Amino acid sequence: MENSAPVVKALRFGLFEVDLQTAELRKSGIKVKLQEQPFQVLIALLQKPGEVITREELRLKLWDAKTFVDFEHSLSTAINKIREVLGDSAENPRFVETLPRRGYRFIAPVASIQPDNERPAIIRHSDPVESSNRASSIWHRPWIRVVAGVAAAFAIALIAWGVGRRWVGTRESHPSIRSLAVLPLANLSKDPEQEFFADGMTDELITNLAKSSGLRVISRTSVMRYRNTQKPVTEIGKELGADALIEGTVLRSGNSVRITVQLIDASTDRHLWAEEYQRDVHDVLALQADVAKAISVAVQVKLTPQQQLQLASGHQVDPESHDAYLRGLYFLRQGEPELTEKAMRYFEQAIVRNPSDPLAYAALSDAYASLTPQPRAPLDVLPKAKAAAVKAVELDDTVAEAHASLAYIKLWFDWDWPGAQHEYQRALELNPNLSKAHTGYAVYLGTTGQARAAIEEAERARQLDPVSLSSLDSEASVFINARRYAEEVELCRRNIELEPTAERAYAWLAVGETLLGHNEDAVTAADRSVQSSRARAPYESVYAYAMAGQKEKARKMLASFLGPDGKPYLCGYNMSVISLALGDKDRAMDWLEKGYRDHST
Repeated sequence: MENSAPVVKALRFGLFEVDLQTAELRKSGIKVKLQEQPFQVLIALLQKPGEVITREELRLKLWDAKTFVDFEHSLSTAINKIREVLGDSAENPRFVETLPRRGYRFIAPVASIQPDNERPAIIRHSDPVESSNRASSIWHRPWIRVVAGVAAAFAIALIAWGVGRRWVGTRESHPSIRSLAVLPLANLSKDPEQEFFADGMTDELITNLAKSSGLRVISRTSVMRYRNTQKPVTEIGKELGADALIEGTVLRSGNSVRITVQLIDASTDRHLWAEEYQRDVHDVLALQADVAKAISVAVQVKLTPQQQLQLASGHQVDPESHDAYLRGLYFLRQGEPELTEKAMRYFEQAIVRNPSDPLAYAALSDAYASLTPQPRAPLDVLPKAKAAAVKAVELDDTVAEAHASLAYIKLWFDWDWPGAQHEYQRALELNPNLSKAHTGYAVYLGTTGQARAAIEEAERARQLDPVSLSSLDSEASVFINARRYAEEVELCRRNIELEPTAERAYAWLAVGETLLGHNEDAVTAADRSVQSSRARAPYESVYAYAMAGQKEKARKMLASFLGPDGKPYLCGYNMSVISLALGDKDRAMDWLEKGYRDHST
């Protein structure tokens, strides 16, 4: 008795999936509305990818036999609806190609999904010039069926091993790609609890790609703003300054992880390349490395032997340790002290499960360091941050993040200028696209009086992280120390355009305006900062009030900082600057002494 053909649950192409059981179209797991007739036309095209489906075939299959007058208009409308939903175009098709006076062809790769194992089988493109008669007759030859069976078995084995390679578009070489942005990978698990995993995979893919010195890779803090965005690809590329974008999805089901990625020309919205990988969850590091290497090949970046070594397939990981690390990153990047404490507990769990993981130690160091100057005292957290950073470097001297973490400690806690310089330079040697290393190095240069070099380094950081607020404090201080007040004000205004309620941007804007002598504008910015603050008023805003002549208002705010229990921690340096602006020099000296004793950052 012959086995029946396997039931196909869904068809997947790019970020889209057609569920044949529920008759739904989804993009990155989110349902997209498509009317019944266009949906049926799409199904017909998907069932024969790469083949020309004539208009007559579509009429006989989907329209009533008596329908003649409205058919041409109805079919054209259906095709237009499909293209509108898929973000496709007739002039530069990514999915549906029009063959004038003949019909249509679906030109993107299509994968079938079966309900038992969720593994996609690639539906191969047929040769468009091969006639259907020849195709039907050739299968009657026994040796062809044997060869085809072997080929099918090989294809299935290849997919099970984890690689299903797919190329999109024409064979023409694509434009030169010098800058790349990896947009947040969509979580297809339908479980919000797995959002951390999709974020973590995005982050680690960016980290792997960033190791290439021949490619500028946009930082994660900028790309994360485009999660679930409806903006066109061309607009995103322009805002990020990227030549190309990576879109994709990630699905973790049981012990299996599958990633699909596609490369898109940011200037034309043309799909250049697509690929799909599937691995066991223990091999997730190797999966990430394979994806990064494939993208490097696709964008035609030449890797040095050292970079190739860094992208060598990773060792197996303990899934629980890796999960704890990714959860920690997810909470750390929320920027809230309470969530940072939660992140630290996850990093500690990861270290207990895998004591030899340098990235977990580096992340733990960053978490401790982020808690000062408020709400924690430097001496309370920075020694722990230092111990974790030192351990990370000891475990693996080739991890850029570890050197950047240690550089921060040497700069802000040890006051070891040569040591900080060495660590920042080592971090950038290992990962020339590490934004936090560029930002930190800019501050180091400004701190040691190298104003011009500091500005140049801050600009490099901005190119890598063009729409992020995370480095604002460091960049603003670089401009202030260089006496470039107008540029500092412009920096803050750009940040406010991105985030109109950004407390820190308004606080630094108030500082810059008062140093320019624009007292009225300074007070307005300080007011906005205080209104946006969820805790006490920012130090910078209180300083601006004092400098702009509203000394009584500044004194009241300063007094409100001084709680009876000495909590939260008050930064001696910041308090001294405010006291000086109020004309209280003795008090300013007392606070400076405290800042020195505390190793104030």
